Amino acid sequence: GLVGSEMCIRDSFRMQPMAEGLVVLSPEKNVFSPVADRDLINEAVNRLFDFKASDEQLKWFRDAKFGLFVHWNPSSLLEREISWERNATRPKDSASGHKNIMDFEYDSAHRRFNPKQYDPRKWMSVAKKSGMKYAVLTTKHHDSFSNFPSDYDTFTIANTPYGKDIVGQFAAAVHAAGLRLGFYYSGRDWYNPYYLTDQHYRYLEYYFGQISELLTRYGQVDVLWFDSLGNSSLNQWDPRTMMRRIKQYQPDILVNNRMNGTRGGNKGPLPDDLKGDFLTPECKLGPFNDKTPWESCMTVADIPGTRWTGNWSYTSKAKAKPVETSIKFLINNTVKDGNLLYNIGPTPLGTFDPKQAETFLAMGKWIAPYREAIYNTRGGPYKDQPWGGSCYKTDRRGKKTVYLHVSPLIAQQGKELKGSEPLFIKDIGEKFTKATVIVNGSGNGKAAKLEKEGAQYKITLPAGVENVSGSTTATISVTHKGTERKSVVVQDITIRNPNGLSYTLITDSVNIVLRAPSSIAAEITAADIRLSAELNYSGVTGVVQLPVTVAVADKYKDSVYELGEYKISVMIQK
Repeated sequence: GLVGSEMCIRDSFRMQPMAEGLVVLSPEKNVFSPVADRDLINEAVNRLFDFKASDEQLKWFRDAKFGLFVHWNPSSLLEREISWERNATRPKDSASGHKNIMDFEYDSAHRRFNPKQYDPRKWMSVAKKSGMKYAVLTTKHHDSFSNFPSDYDTFTIANTPYGKDIVGQFAAAVHAAGLRLGFYYSGRDWYNPYYLTDQHYRYLEYYFGQISELLTRYGQVDVLWFDSLGNSSLNQWDPRTMMRRIKQYQPDILVNNRMNGTRGGNKGPLPDDLKGDFLTPECKLGPFNDKTPWESCMTVADIPGTRWTGNWSYTSKAKAKPVETSIKFLINNTVKDGNLLYNIGPTPLGTFDPKQAETFLAMGKWIAPYREAIYNTRGGPYKDQPWGGSCYKTDRRGKKTVYLHVSPLIAQQGKELKGSEPLFIKDIGEKFTKATVIVNGSGNGKAAKLEKEGAQYKITLPAGVENVSGSTTATISVTHKGTERKSVVVQDITIRNPNGLSYTLITDSVNIVLRAPSSIAAEITAADIRLSAELNYSGVTGVVQLPVTVAVADKYKDSVYELGEYKISVMIQK
């Protein structure tokens, strides 16, 4: 390579699959001037590549709106948060409170990792039914364990009782399902002995080599999802050469904004060509942004009462978020021109927690009739409205359709539209010709009255149709005396649909009032009773059926008891 007189050569080596040759690092810690600080010929080759995705390459991502995120590795056996609850030091990173460099229980968990029930085809079945359009899997997290066999490491799935390539199976299932494929990969590494040391060049060989393996083994890869770096300068990472290799292997791939994010090691903003293709707000909903593509990465489960903002990997202590909360995330991001990447942590056996999967599937049922107002849309033109927000799409002839999401889930508090109250929207220069209430996603909705009144439009709902205020409550009273049976199905719990539209009804909460003889009243608690409700809804108008199953703990199956009044709150989301 060509080396300026002011440079120093830290070491030279050849990355076998990358054939990069000499790598030169500057003695300046906080300076990133790639032409001056690196091999000029190599840099000249890098400049032949466009590191930013084009609008055409980004289109599928903007259209997709909803994706599956999966955090999974042997940490699931311990029910500890992936990487973050590894009780050891975190080199060049946030303090862990530990001085030891190893956590023997955590670091040896892979010796027992044998997810015999892992079948990513079942995962993809859930993803498709839930309305997800792409799926991203952790191939390697900060703890350094690789879910794929690697020529660069032995701390991988190949050295577990399971032994099979998790990433390869996942990629095949995603492709077979017709979804877009994404790989999460952490350049941050708290286990590798060379990471950000005076032998960091050895880590670079590993880092470049593993990315090469991921992008050449598994067919088309649509997203590479990085997760920041430790306290360092970009001089230590050779980011443009990495980006060139990524684009050489996968020309249409999208790269997120975390690949070159270091923890305080760089002065000033990143160069534009190293900022990535999309933003990734974590565990929070993003603000309106139609300039830069973005997705919120959120978790479908939380551990109540913990400091975690979300639960990324598996623990039996986690509770699934309510379905209406999950739908709120999706609507919010849709109208603000972003995506939702919704995470689940599979069990050690390789299955989805049923309750968390049910939340995904319930979202899919809600999406189905309103899919035209979700997919292939862009946020706006009505932003942060008291009643909600909007998105739109434009057809090939230039005709624009604006979708108004009038929902209590995203409305400003106290500003929700109620009853038959009309909707007023500002005239922003768009000439609207008709308004329709979506019924089933077929485009054949119910016509609403559209009137121009000065500088605004007035939309009046059809007769018999009302704005949804958020929820309705049905209370039923049933007495069931315990005998040999442990369960009873209460039929014909009815909730009327006043609007004659297609609704999704979501069980929100169940309160059980227990009546029992004094001899067992002190013992039996609500924890001994399990009540589940499953919606059986068909038809656009009329009455819905809500069968409820009540199960009593085994120890009471021969006792005489009464279950009193069931109060069932049901969320009706339009």
